[in-house]
Amino acid sequence: MDEGFDDGYGMDGGLDGGFDSGLDAELDAGSDLLDEAGDESIDFSDPAVADELMLDDTGQTEISEMPEDEEVYDVPDTDEATDVEPILDQGANDFGYNGTCGPTSAANTLNDLLGSNEFSENDILEEAINSELCTTTEQLESMSQVEVEQVFGKDATDVTTEDIQGALGGTTTDQMLELYDNLNDKYDLGISTEVHEFDDALSIEQMADKLDEGDTVQVAVDFAQLDPSLAENADNGLMNPTGEVYTDHWITVTGTERDETGAITGFDVVDSSGTGIEHLSAEQLEAASLGSEGREVLDPTAIVVSKAA
Repeated sequence: MDEGFDDGYGMDGGLDGGFDSGLDAELDAGSDLLDEAGDESIDFSDPAVADELMLDDTGQTEISEMPEDEEVYDVPDTDEATDVEPILDQGANDFGYNGTCGPTSAANTLNDLLGSNEFSENDILEEAINSELCTTTEQLESMSQVEVEQVFGKDATDVTTEDIQGALGGTTTDQMLELYDNLNDKYDLGISTEVHEFDDALSIEQMADKLDEGDTVQVAVDFAQLDPSLAENADNGLMNPTGEVYTDHWITVTGTERDETGAITGFDVVDSSGTGIEHLSAEQLEAASLGSEGREVLDPTAIVVSKAA
């Protein structure tokens, strides 16, 4: 199991950028002082004058520096429309992690909510790795043979590199919530989150209401029911067509479609798994997130992300 873990899973990745940092010039022109002085000369060596005009010991205007380790999110101008570009193919990161539907969906969710393209999969994944809020190489390396078989559903000797890459970056609901909190604090995003799961899971109508209010929703789904045609060629045990299942994938739901009577006809979604799915009917989303006849979803979960009031 340990053999080959170190190949391709380097931790040298960095943020892709998109956040403004550096000097924030703060110049007090001292107009009141100048008005009072009129034609009289001003003694810039006078400590009171220097303080009023924010001059340093050399008579130069002081520039306040932003701490080097502080990153600032560049809030988009809401008066200018931004074409948000969805991230449709997870795995494009510096770490060799492919099971990153959670962090990638978080990037899609934040970009949609904030009307920007500021966040990449790599940005969110790096924060998740550094905060130990996803499955990491180190965690898999430390697993016992029994734990490996539980995670992958097969004998440890049969686990492939592809299996390993597919597990890396995986996130639980609690990890996602903490990750959003970390990002909110780090970039001062001004967002709030609320989770609806199990008996408190959102109905399709409730989810549509949240979207209509301007929120964006990250939803856990049963991948086999996201698009039934995808399950036909799957060799994954999770694709069992009947029975009770747990969700195994995250997507972002960005909007609601209604007919002229106001009835819900479908939802705009972003799926980062490469399926190309951008729209689901109300029935499809309900089946994928809540289950359908003969295939019950045991852990329905939705994270509603909102702009804080």
